[in-house]
Amino acid sequence: MTKKNDKKDYQKHVATVSGTQARRSLAGRDIIDGWDDLKPSQAELDIRNLCKYDLRLFLSTYFPDTFWRPFCDDQLEYIHLAQKVILSGDCHSIALPRGEGKSSILFRAVIWSLLYNHRSYPFLVAATADLAKDNHKTIRQELSTNQLLLKPFRAICYPLSCLFGSAKKAGGQLFKGENTFIEWSADRLVFPTMPDDAFDGLENTSGHIVESSGITGAMRGKQQLLPSGKTIRPDFAALDDVCDREAAQSPTQVANLLKIIRGDILGLAGVGQPIAAIAAVTVIAENDVADQLTDRKRNPEWQGLRKSFIKAWPKNLNLWEEYINRRREYQREGKDVQLATDFYIANQTAMDEGAIVADPHAKEDRDISALQWAMNKRALVGDQEFASEYQNEPLKPDASGLVLQTAAEIASKINHLPQSQLPDEAHHISAFVDIADSVLHWTIVAWSNTFDGWIIDYGLYPEQEVVLSKRAKKTIPKVGGIEASIRAAIDTIVTSLKNRTFVSESGNELQIGKILIDSGYHTDVVKNYCRGKGPIIMPSKGRPFRAKDRPIEELTLKPTEQRGHRWLIPPPVAGSNVKVVNPDVNYWKSFVHARLQTPIGDKGCLSIYGNDPSSHLVLAQNLIGEFPIRVTAQGRTVDEWDPYPDHRDNHFLDCLVGCAVGASMLGCKLPSADEAIAKERKTYKYSELLKSKQPQQKRGSVY
Repeated sequence: MTKKNDKKDYQKHVATVSGTQARRSLAGRDIIDGWDDLKPSQAELDIRNLCKYDLRLFLSTYFPDTFWRPFCDDQLEYIHLAQKVILSGDCHSIALPRGEGKSSILFRAVIWSLLYNHRSYPFLVAATADLAKDNHKTIRQELSTNQLLLKPFRAICYPLSCLFGSAKKAGGQLFKGENTFIEWSADRLVFPTMPDDAFDGLENTSGHIVESSGITGAMRGKQQLLPSGKTIRPDFAALDDVCDREAAQSPTQVANLLKIIRGDILGLAGVGQPIAAIAAVTVIAENDVADQLTDRKRNPEWQGLRKSFIKAWPKNLNLWEEYINRRREYQREGKDVQLATDFYIANQTAMDEGAIVADPHAKEDRDISALQWAMNKRALVGDQEFASEYQNEPLKPDASGLVLQTAAEIASKINHLPQSQLPDEAHHISAFVDIADSVLHWTIVAWSNTFDGWIIDYGLYPEQEVVLSKRAKKTIPKVGGIEASIRAAIDTIVTSLKNRTFVSESGNELQIGKILIDSGYHTDVVKNYCRGKGPIIMPSKGRPFRAKDRPIEELTLKPTEQRGHRWLIPPPVAGSNVKVVNPDVNYWKSFVHARLQTPIGDKGCLSIYGNDPSSHLVLAQNLIGEFPIRVTAQGRTVDEWDPYPDHRDNHFLDCLVGCAVGASMLGCKLPSADEAIAKERKTYKYSELLKSKQPQQKRGSVY
């Protein structure tokens, strides 16, 4: 009897404990505590209600840290356009200059559409899945952490804030004992299910959803079941820069993306259902997705607008060229660029004449005006990037021009010779060493007297698989400070190069006749190393002779100065007996690309050893690490080469240029060399075209 009672007592105890734990668990998951403290004041409700049909006021009121600068006219037009799309539907596309907030405005317009029940299922689309997740994260963070939204929109923002960014807490969340059915993931957010009175006079948005995807991801068949039992499908597509740089250069990829936009994205709402859509884009290249969506002639249904940062260019561009030249010279010499700003201040009236900028507030603290900021940016990123990123008017290739090869095309230029084997036709060998703090790049090329070229070897020091420099696993061994380590590394690789003998299939032997070493970086280290090494080993420091400069051939030779084909060797600087060769790198970069584009079998062809194109992809990526812009000034037309703003590797391009210069110093000569340089992508510098373009309306612009 006692045992039976003990068992009952134990079972009762277990039930009591379990019930207590269950009640505690429910209480811990219920977010009711603190709810009443968030009740908005009448003033907060009044402001909230004023923003319901005013997106501009909503952005300024609830996101002051994001939109701290006054909106310019183009931004206001974009905001009005986004509001129109959300409230009344339709499709619109707009290209704004980089940095003018097109993505920031778009994401918060999505939030506005959800909070006020203007749209129940926005769908964000980006160029890649990772970018889409980043965009979605911005929306989640604003809704869950923005304290200005918390009280006026507490029915939505409070349950989200209680998750503390953890998706694990979403499944069991309760409000007054009822499940909120909230969902939180990297690409999907479902609003909490809350009672009507929790919305403080707003329409109930329980179960509304915002989702994101890369443009090539799965988007068909998207739908969501609301607590009311109604099924909704995406009703607002927000496209943010859906075409990246790689896709913009490929007509096939552009056509595929446009097909996805017209089919998958505009069909998200289902058969017979309208969908609002806005595409915030940047025009990267002619005929890319952005170019076509903002062209009202080709796609009138998108009602495209295209905005430029500089709406009218200054009349006295010669003064701006002088300013930029001064600024660059001060930077090369390590001087304060404020000296260039002083020149601008002294000539500001003349330099600003005729100029109109889109956003007069867009400048850094050190800038006097937004125009100065724009000109500095143009000098930093180059004309081609500025034309697309900030003007949405990419420079156009001439119809007869030749577009640079792709990395795959260059890598496939193989000659099937074994690595390091000398071709029977070769008469000379040159090598070049490019200097960096972490690794050295080197290249060896065999040449005929008429500039047929064979890349017979290349690599990194320390020796390792050829990879992009940022991924190098081995770095220069430390033997003291950085300069001592660089010198020791140079000595190791140059000694190895100097001692190598190359043999052709028929038994001919050659050694490297000229080894040039990059002295643009760690100049003193390289010059000191080369002192006393003889004529084979020599420092090289490239000079980009531009269209406005006098060419090497027209320079007056100084005493003891040597000059060759587009290179010169000036007298040593005072206190030194080390001579440095200065090649015209703009010319030689065009030259080597012309050689790479010459078919195997034709005179002047440059090819790569081996049988496997895939093994040369890193080399090829380096060789297209810069881009040319054809510029005409002072009666001269020159292909001026610039690095990309994202700092792509170009070390092997420098090496190949140095090898070609070394071959010229050894006596190689391409017959009619100037005529043989292939016409590169022909583009135009703004200073040559703006006077004729300035009076014209920009395509798709309201100005």
